[in-house]
Amino acid sequence: MDSTPNRLDGFELTAELSATELKIARLVICGRSNVEIGVLIDRAEDTVKTALRKVFQKTGTTTRASLVAWMYESGHVVAGTFGFPDVPVSPAASPPAEPFESLLDLDDPARVNRVRRRLADVRGDLHRALASLGNL
Repeated sequence: MDSTPNRLDGFELTAELSATELKIARLVICGRSNVEIGVLIDRAEDTVKTALRKVFQKTGTTTRASLVAWMYESGHVVAGTFGFPDVPVSPAASPPAEPFESLLDLDDPARVNRVRRRLADVRGDLHRALASLGNL
């Protein structure tokens, strides 16, 4: 039996967020508090809290940290880029593998596989770190 939990279990990756909900989720990604978000979008803190609860419900998330993971996994945030995409981008489609692989000696498949495994490990570490933020 695999003891590693599925990090996407319960996430609704195809959730449709309203423009306001998406704006609030993006501000959560930027580390803004509910009060700061309210000021930035000219809404009361209680309105932000209500919208954030709806975002959690629609996405299947329960914490700000899990919402960050959802935003990455659903393609609303692309790692290593500035800003947010206009439309969600499939995480499998970004970042493109070609620039990274061009840095490797493709004649050494064992080295390429080691690097790929290490990148997968680092990505797992990142997801665990994001999940642990919700426990603070």
